[in-house]
Amino acid sequence: MLVVKPEKITDSNLVSDIVEPDTSENVWEDKPYKGSVLANTSGDYWNITSITFNGTEFAFNRIDSSSTIYLTAGRGFNSPTALFSVAGDISSGYITGVTFYDDRYYVSVRDTGVHKVLIYSASGVIINSFDLDDIDTNLGMQDLCANELGLTVFVLSSTGEYFARRLSFAGVFIDEFSTGYTKFVGAEYQDGFYYTVTTYSIAKYTQVMELVSSELISAADSSSFRCLAYDSIGDSLLTAAGGGGATPQDLIRYHTNLATINFYEIGDELISTTTHKKYNCVISTIDTPEVGAVKDTPTWTAIGYSNKYSMFDGVIGTQATKAECIEITLTPGKAVSSIAAFNVNASSITITMNDPINGEVYNNIIDLQDFGGVNDFYGYFFSPLTTKHAFSLFDLPAYPNATITAVFDNAGGTAAVGELVIGQQINLGTAELGTSLGLIDYSVKEIDDFGNFKVTKRRNSKRVNFIAYTDTSLVPYVYDQLSQLTTTPCVWSGSDVNDSTLVYGYYKDCSLVITQKSVSTLSLEIEGLT
Repeated sequence: MLVVKPEKITDSNLVSDIVEPDTSENVWEDKPYKGSVLANTSGDYWNITSITFNGTEFAFNRIDSSSTIYLTAGRGFNSPTALFSVAGDISSGYITGVTFYDDRYYVSVRDTGVHKVLIYSASGVIINSFDLDDIDTNLGMQDLCANELGLTVFVLSSTGEYFARRLSFAGVFIDEFSTGYTKFVGAEYQDGFYYTVTTYSIAKYTQVMELVSSELISAADSSSFRCLAYDSIGDSLLTAAGGGGATPQDLIRYHTNLATINFYEIGDELISTTTHKKYNCVISTIDTPEVGAVKDTPTWTAIGYSNKYSMFDGVIGTQATKAECIEITLTPGKAVSSIAAFNVNASSITITMNDPINGEVYNNIIDLQDFGGVNDFYGYFFSPLTTKHAFSLFDLPAYPNATITAVFDNAGGTAAVGELVIGQQINLGTAELGTSLGLIDYSVKEIDDFGNFKVTKRRNSKRVNFIAYTDTSLVPYVYDQLSQLTTTPCVWSGSDVNDSTLVYGYYKDCSLVITQKSVSTLSLEIEGLT
């Protein structure tokens, strides 16, 4: 009876012709988040001119409905609804900016002959308003933002110079700071800094409008900025760029360090070429999967391995796949005597070993066609062709520096491998008659009131109960070896020439009975992996 503890497979000892990522896999990218804003009912594209985030949803104004504030559904811009209109609170004019602070919307408008700030409740009910009489209506007020210091409005003076003017929430002047001749089309305040956008740049300022850093719009973002909002997810700034006519706007995300960022949504799947795992996004994030998976509140969860590493993930039911043929080369760096594979789809497997000094030292071709059901002429001619889905070899020669190459051929189809294991075998004794095989089915079968079955198909695992004899003098050795394998999935086999008892899994229970001075009995229950 043999047991093989698997050698760990990593990038350092694996060469595979399965690329990573393969054509069906995606990796995390440092790219801007972009999405076209939907066309409205009149057939024109949305053209957002001001935007803010209320902690749950985005509120925004657009150029073709200049007196209305719209509300998105969550962070998505699909099918937004009208929240409130300022038309009844002004004589004639349009919205120039909107911000949300302390459960209130602050809206800057250009009314007939005057600039105003209108204050609304979170549900869109007018609370208060005040005029900004000293701002020339022929010049203008751009966006505004609010924080614990008050309201900040961005205005253009008669000299052509722009100012950030700080007001109380009742409109009383506090102070102002020159921003030179830079025209801000959007502004936001967060964590002690002002963030602003001009037509072709994004910048970060202190509370007294001292420039901290700025970035020109990237070549990929070929259309101009129009507005800016802070979003708590990913510590990100959302801008709307371009738009108008038949051109949809782009929504572009920037981190507060002003670098364009990724923004992954719930349900997105990525793989990592570092951990070789597959991840599912569970909270919208800009985190890389490796970082997000280990957070106190994870933004990513590992759900498996990449296609390349699926044959080394300890799960038989997940397969590494490739059209027609899979070829891998392993360099264990030590002598190994065994190789086995499970859940294989192939017609044949070729195993070769090459030593750097002695050249090819092993070559074995395994035909996986299964003729076990052919026992007469009728079966020979009419039985369906079947193949074996597992194999094992326990006769690899001891060449510590050799490479082991496995080629899984399935011409005209898809080659697939559920699990591949190499390692040094340990002989625990001789398996005897009485060894039994079984199956654990994890499918669920439910019966309704009329006796009809509803079956939810799930995986199954192989179970083998070994009975073996070993020399009594070897009982301490056997016991010690088994005690080291309690939490390690291993390859187990009752014979090196018959695969019927071949199983990959954990031993669930074991018993060593010293029956005679020379011979003792070993009982092992193995539960195979699914």
